[in-house]
Order: sequence, then C-alpha cells, then structure tokens
Amino acid sequence: MHDSNVLGAWLLSGADRIREAVASVGVAERDLAALVLIDSHPGRGIDWLYRRLGLTQSGSVRLIDRLATLGLVERSGAGGRGGVRLELTAAGRRLLADGLRARDRAIAELTDAFELDETERLTALAHKALRVRERQRLDADIACRLCDWPGCGSRCPVDESVDESVDESVDESEVP
Repeated sequence: MHDSNVLGAWLLSGADRIREAVASVGVAERDLAALVLIDSHPGRGIDWLYRRLGLTQSGSVRLIDRLATLGLVERSGAGGRGGVRLELTAAGRRLLADGLRARDRAIAELTDAFELDETERLTALAHKALRVRERQRLDADIACRLCDWPGCGSRCPVDESVDESVDESVDESEVP
C-alpha cells in the first residue's frame, strides 16, 4: 500500500507539473496534444484526431477552430467527412517546440533529485514498463500525445508495445 501511495503521489505530481508547464506557454494540455499529433501525422483529419484526444468529434472541431483562429493550425482539402486535412502553421510549430521544452523542464524538475545513473535507471524501468502491455495503434498514439515523436526514433517503447496483428478498422477518411 505504501508503495502505491508514494508512486501514485509522484506520478500525479508529475502530471500536474507537466500540465502547469504547458499552460505557462499559453495553451492547455489538450491543445498541445493536438499540436503534437497533427505535427507527427500531417494531413490527417479531425475524425482521426478526436479519438486520440478523448473528445467528441464536435469538441475536436471546436478545438481545431480555436487553434486555427489562433493561427496555429490550418485546414486544407475539400470539406465533408474526413475531407479536411490538418497541418501546423509556422506559429503552431513554434508553440509546439515551446510546449515540449516546457514539458522537458517539468520532467527535469521531477528528476533533479536523482543522480544521473538513477535517472538513467528510472528511464530504463519506464521503458520496460511501457513495453509490457500490448496495445493497439490508437492507444499508442494516445500514450504519446505529449511526446516529441522524433526524440525516440526507432527506440520508442510504446511503438514496441503495439500489436501489429490487430486489425484496427481504419476509416478511409483517416488516410491522407
């Protein structure tokens, strides 16, 4: 029980710090997640995005409308179901970079009590924990919604956990 309390408090503290850090650059965590996902999957539409953000489709439309009004996201393509493709603007890419730097600072604050070898060990343990549970691609994208996708390269433990044999029915409107 004590282990659960300690680990739970540390993990919740981390989530709170990340949320606060992201807010310090002027966006909510969900906004940054949308920017991350759009940047890592350019050309996808709202039907693809909303399932990864935990929003309804109409909630995602409102979020994208707001991000577009702020000049962070632009739409292209024909209207209609799945016809609109999303891309980040230059301002969106700058805000994304700022948000990821803020996230990095929050994580550094969480681990600065550790020695370098302890941080490396913690990272290795997290890597192992993330690979343990098989997941579908959708769940992997959700897990990595605040990640700097190029940062892992081919060493992403979440990607390693994806069960490629699972046929996730993909709406043709989701494919760019």
